[in-house]
Amino acid sequence: MILRTLPISIRQASAALTAGLVALGVMAAAPAAARSPDPGPAVHGELSGPLTTPGYEGQRAVLRLDATSRGNGVPLAAHGTFRYAHVLPGDAPFVAFAGDVDCLMVAGDVAVVTGRITTAEVPAGGSADEWLGTRVGFMVTDHGARDRFGWSWWTGTVGTDVPYCVSTPPFLAADDGGMVVRAGVAS
Repeated sequence: MILRTLPISIRQASAALTAGLVALGVMAAAPAAARSPDPGPAVHGELSGPLTTPGYEGQRAVLRLDATSRGNGVPLAAHGTFRYAHVLPGDAPFVAFAGDVDCLMVAGDVAVVTGRITTAEVPAGGSADEWLGTRVGFMVTDHGARDRFGWSWWTGTVGTDVPYCVSTPPFLAADDGGMVVRAGVAS
């Protein structure tokens, strides 16, 4: 007779009891590892910053990364995408491209990502062909409001593949956006 007067199901009552016991410290919460496996190293976000090199005044770089490493952080087990744009004053694109990630390495708050360019636009002149298929690299730091980023072709290597997971240091200070670098748990 008592069960007929309960306004909640057994499942709801069990969940409420478990939550109450955990709150009281009678039962320990499941350890993090039991709740979900470690997702591994990753970098996600978008950064934008002014180019400060003489001759590039008023121009900006914009980088978006979405990369994760499968296989407990094995660099070449990475997957994801990247997008980069070099924007002239007045928001006119100089070059913009996107591609697929083929390598990710993370150490603390620093990530290095490489990938091959799959689409490119060069509205300011030149040919997209010199970019297509090229492996490029990016390095980012996750320092909260002081994130930084860099890219491999800054040294003049457009159209030349970089080795897997290689880039220049993060030389450009971002003034907009944010990047989240996650190291994952070492196996």
